[in-house]
Amino acid sequence: LDVKRLLHALRDEILRISNADCASIVLYGQFDPAREPVIQQMIGCERGVGLAPVELKVTRSGESLIISDFSMDAILPPHDNARSAVYMPILYQNRALGLMSVHSNRPAFFDVETAELLHMLAAQAGIALNNAYRYQVEKEHSELMRRRAETLVRLTDGKTVEDLMTAL
Repeated sequence: LDVKRLLHALRDEILRISNADCASIVLYGQFDPAREPVIQQMIGCERGVGLAPVELKVTRSGESLIISDFSMDAILPPHDNARSAVYMPILYQNRALGLMSVHSNRPAFFDVETAELLHMLAAQAGIALNNAYRYQVEKEHSELMRRRAETLVRLTDGKTVEDLMTAL
């Protein structure tokens, strides 16, 4: 399970179901609600460094947000062409793994139905990402155990139990 490939598939599906003009996804390292999240990976449309205040708000609250028109809501858009957006946290067991940011060049483009579809997609993404992380941890642990076993074989190769006990 390659996380980068998973992110690209997720972004493609976001664009397909929402008919949005662009989307970005950020994944966090270990998220501590008392601190600003550290971006571990990101894909999608251009974005500034770090999280915008609206992205931080959505991440901390765990609640999605629809912005009908950036110019009317007095919120700085993520890029010049963006007029409306949906911000959706990617959660697993109430822990923020990342954030989906979906943009349109038209005001009031997103409706509640689209947000609900994106919410379901974000829930599935949370499960898939958690599984990918767990797989990676298990793979690394397995590799460590394999190397330890090889080392143990090299250390004990051709030695009897008595030799090993004497060495201890």
